[in-house]
Amino acid sequence: CKPDIVPQRKSRWKDAIPQVVASCIAHSIVIQAGVSMAYSAVLLPQLTEPGSSPTATKDECSWIASLVTIGTLVGSMITGPLMDRFGRKTTCQLSCVPLIVAWMMVFLAHNVEMLYVGRLLAGMGGGLSTVALVYVSEVTYPTIRPMLLCLNSVFVSFGILLTCVLAQWFTWRIMAVWFASLISCTFLALWLIPESPHWLATYKHKRRDHIETSVKWLNRRPQRYQQELATLLETCQQQTDLPKPEEKFSKRFTKSFLTSSTLKPVIILIFIFLFQQLSGGYVVIFYAVHVFKMVGGTFGEGFDEYDTLVLLGLIRFTMSIISAGASRRFGRRPLSILSGLGMCISTFIVGVYLHLKPVPYDGGFTSFRNNTEVVMTPEEENWTCVVCVLLYVCFSSLGVLVIPWTLIGELLPIKIRGIGGGVMVGIAYVLMFIVVKSFPYILDITGTTGIFFIFSMMSLAGVAFVYIFLPETLGKTLKEIEDYFK
Repeated sequence: CKPDIVPQRKSRWKDAIPQVVASCIAHSIVIQAGVSMAYSAVLLPQLTEPGSSPTATKDECSWIASLVTIGTLVGSMITGPLMDRFGRKTTCQLSCVPLIVAWMMVFLAHNVEMLYVGRLLAGMGGGLSTVALVYVSEVTYPTIRPMLLCLNSVFVSFGILLTCVLAQWFTWRIMAVWFASLISCTFLALWLIPESPHWLATYKHKRRDHIETSVKWLNRRPQRYQQELATLLETCQQQTDLPKPEEKFSKRFTKSFLTSSTLKPVIILIFIFLFQQLSGGYVVIFYAVHVFKMVGGTFGEGFDEYDTLVLLGLIRFTMSIISAGASRRFGRRPLSILSGLGMCISTFIVGVYLHLKPVPYDGGFTSFRNNTEVVMTPEEENWTCVVCVLLYVCFSSLGVLVIPWTLIGELLPIKIRGIGGGVMVGIAYVLMFIVVKSFPYILDITGTTGIFFIFSMMSLAGVAFVYIFLPETLGKTLKEIEDYFK
């Protein structure tokens, strides 16, 4: 598949404008994943206020929060068969449907059960948005693919930030209207972009003119799209062993999954996601207020928990943009290693500092153990640890929280990219649920100092794994990456 290597590396930005536009429109559906993640932090406190309609008990609140994770798991598992059978673009549009219905249910909710359904559908839509990674990986040049895939995390971070900002002025019902309007605009914008030419050629075997229309939309220069079209048709002819969407799943699994070129990237991705979760990046996001208090920080005049969420949202959003730009220049491996080392050092400093100058377990933090709150005095505030935690968030958003998701669209071969991508996202969310859910109980066992040492060790282990096993994908075509694992 050599014809596309030289031209791809000579790509100019103006040639890639259509691909940037298509990628941004496709990625806009994952804004809802960030929104769903942060929305419960706004919704649940208001549901427990006196006079709220509806009202929710502590147990009901836990279900409202956790149903999103369950829905995401379901959505990510079915997105593979859907994107293989109906196409990448069509599945992007399908993912908008449950999200629109979800926000209508939330807005009209007059009982907790309607909120249950709305949150479950919102999670399903978020799980289906996995298709955006696959779509972007198939329509972009190798030289800009890493940056455009990193936009996935930029849009997720924007969703988190948008939710935190809107919470300053609007109630949860009015916010639901804003989010329903946003996903409706995304649904309409998706009509403007073409279907993935890789899917058209590989799964549907469309006529040459159909494939050429898609390739021509994505490539501005005639010479460019002729080269892309020739390469794509050549690759399609070589994929004689590709399973068809009509085949039974058991046959497809045996035929496609149980091969060396498939198992290697799958195992690499599983371990990368495992170290991503164990290094604590999402724990700090989900328990941001608690983490700041447990290391000795307090909230001063005019600065409350919502302001803290906005601050973390801004940090993650900014670092995600930096990561997107840096990935095009430096690639996956250097950013992952730098990110992991930064997380390792910052959490190690926090652990050592708390060991030498202990902060009471309940200091500035509502204890998971006995639900008592002990507020530190200003003299006891530990700003060294607070700054290190902020640096930890910066480094994690530079690579560890961003790059694993983008690797799904690159490492997995075309024959399992649809189903395999959904399965990988499902595994990642299961790991996230386990780690986030068990954090309070692990903290009871290890204490504050111990939990930061664990984060530090897991970050270092992740760096070692990436250094040894993860290949660099910058500038490589999808065919070259697939051949590497063979």
